[in-house]
Amino acid sequence: MAIIGEIRKRSWIAVVVVGVALLAFIIGDFGKRGNKIPTNVGIVDGEKIPYVDYNAKLTERENMFKQQNQRELTSEERYELQNQLWNELVETHLYEKQYAKLGLVLSHAELNDMFYGDFVHPYVRQSFTDPATGIFNAQMVVQYINNYGNLPDENKLQWHELEEYVKKERLSSKYGTLIAKSFYTPMAMAKHLAKIENQSANVTYVKKGYNEIPDANVKLTDADYQKYYDEHKEQFKQEASRDLEMVIFPVAPTPEDLIDIQKDIYRVYGEFQTLKADEMAGFVSSESDKRFDTTYYRAGEFKPAALDSIVFNTPAGSFIAPMQIGDEWIQAKVLKFDSRPDSVKASQIVILSNKASQQIARTDADAKKLADSLLAELKKQPELFAQYVSTYSDDPQTKEKGGDLGWMSDKMLANEIGSKIVASNAGDIFVEKIPNDMGYFIVAVTGKTASQRKAQVALITRKIEASNHTNKQILNNANLLASQSRTIQDLEANAKKGNYSLRNADFVAEMAYQLPGLSNARSIIRWAFNKETKIGDVAPEVFMIDDKYVVVALKDIKEKGYATLEQVKTYIENPVKIDKKAEILIADMDKALAGTKEIGALAAKLQKPVDTVADVTFGAYYFGENGPEMSVIGKVAAMKQGEISKPIKGYNAVYVVKTETVSPVNPPKDAKMVALELEMQSQQKLRQISSVLREKGNVEDHRSQFNY
Repeated sequence: MAIIGEIRKRSWIAVVVVGVALLAFIIGDFGKRGNKIPTNVGIVDGEKIPYVDYNAKLTERENMFKQQNQRELTSEERYELQNQLWNELVETHLYEKQYAKLGLVLSHAELNDMFYGDFVHPYVRQSFTDPATGIFNAQMVVQYINNYGNLPDENKLQWHELEEYVKKERLSSKYGTLIAKSFYTPMAMAKHLAKIENQSANVTYVKKGYNEIPDANVKLTDADYQKYYDEHKEQFKQEASRDLEMVIFPVAPTPEDLIDIQKDIYRVYGEFQTLKADEMAGFVSSESDKRFDTTYYRAGEFKPAALDSIVFNTPAGSFIAPMQIGDEWIQAKVLKFDSRPDSVKASQIVILSNKASQQIARTDADAKKLADSLLAELKKQPELFAQYVSTYSDDPQTKEKGGDLGWMSDKMLANEIGSKIVASNAGDIFVEKIPNDMGYFIVAVTGKTASQRKAQVALITRKIEASNHTNKQILNNANLLASQSRTIQDLEANAKKGNYSLRNADFVAEMAYQLPGLSNARSIIRWAFNKETKIGDVAPEVFMIDDKYVVVALKDIKEKGYATLEQVKTYIENPVKIDKKAEILIADMDKALAGTKEIGALAAKLQKPVDTVADVTFGAYYFGENGPEMSVIGKVAAMKQGEISKPIKGYNAVYVVKTETVSPVNPPKDAKMVALELEMQSQQKLRQISSVLREKGNVEDHRSQFNY
């Protein structure tokens, strides 16, 4: 006691020590972050999105996914949920500001109308339609709303999600309709366009292709690049991204590994064939990549397909010898064949004893007596089952459903009680003891699908992988390359010496998930976007992604805004050459045109043939066999009969065109029809609203700072 008292007296010392340690940790971390600890995952149009709020919503989504799918999320699914939530939050912030500016709201009456009135939202109708009758039950919606406070948390969350979706969808629809109605084509413009579109021209032309000038004859200057860059600058608008250079070391088994694996597989097969029945589960779970599975599978469900056909042609009790399928070794014993349904429907009454809870007074004997008594009554009057659930069942989850467990797949019924349910007929009622003597189930089998032949198999699978020795050797090679390469130039030189292939990944976005050849590369991407990482740096650590080791360098940083000329120079080289060639060809054709009014004479001077295209209209997409030459088509549509053009720079060549005849299109387009078509084309731009709002809203995504 004295010792405890002394500890209590001195407990303040521990508190101070812990406090100092925490403070030191916080200060240290604070210093590393440049005196700025982020608290927001992003900023949208000046409004901050707190990390706490985002993370709470993300946890909700992840929990809902786990409940619905009965498993953990994969890293890719988690990433998709993160992006989905982020995009929803961004759009909510952006659109709600627009709604507020325009005064768009949903009245209480309008909201009610979407849930149980005359204009029920399709999602609500789908959720509350009886699958048996196909009839929507508005009264059920009202009851659900009135009983909201008593619903389980999962149902509350689902209702909240539905309600929010319906609200957002209706406001978005109003906003989209408002914008769509704002598109207008003046009738004077429509008449002018109708006049142009209602004429068709037969033309002759001469062309000189860009391929006539060899690339080697075109000398580009910095001024040429700058001119093109200035004229097309809007095309080079970009989000922040990074260019990377990587050496990837796949961790693959050596020939020696493959021999060792095969030896071990046949060692296992030898032991497998000597096992007793009660040793099977433990042996399979210890020697296989997958645990022993008691599930019965029907034909077509075994993977891979080659195994499926072998199983159903092998007698029960027989072994399937080791075989290599893809990147796995597989061996098996066919344990049993049975005729089983795919699904069973059942209801239950749960009678618990005091071993399940101290709040329950009945003993195991009392619980057994009650269960047997109820079973006897139910066998006489099975219609009383729902009433007995309400009166006697200790399971609140199924009590409100009359004990109904719904349809359960055969795969869910692999335990002892599940097997008894599967073996029973529809209409059977029986009592089964709850594991650990906690009480008794009274189970009524209420439905079964048709039975099919199924197999239960003890399956041992082994993925063909590199040995620890091989893995270590590959990691050593990667570490050596990383340690000898402090700059990207070092990496390139050392990769060449070691005969390693370099792989590029350009325009990598900050929240990208994959890189070429790498499925989940978030750790590499976070490193590349770290403020401490500079152009030319090689990552000090070797990354392990999938079954590969990666040495990576940062080749370039592309900031949000306009790409620099140097960054796009390689990509614009070809169009700059085209511009230069066009200048040369236009000068040649202008010279040949001097004093010439006939297309034939021009062709003779240029030593080119005269070609023709019939029925050229303003709405045409192709200029004959020349493909989509929109500049040429636009010029032809504005020319008069008999007129000869100046040289026109096209996509593939420079053209001189003459309109031989101009005739009306039959039937002609009405100006009102042209106006309607233009408005419909304009309304297609509604899809761009989100991207426009994002650009205007200066969206900042800081999620990578929180290791998302």
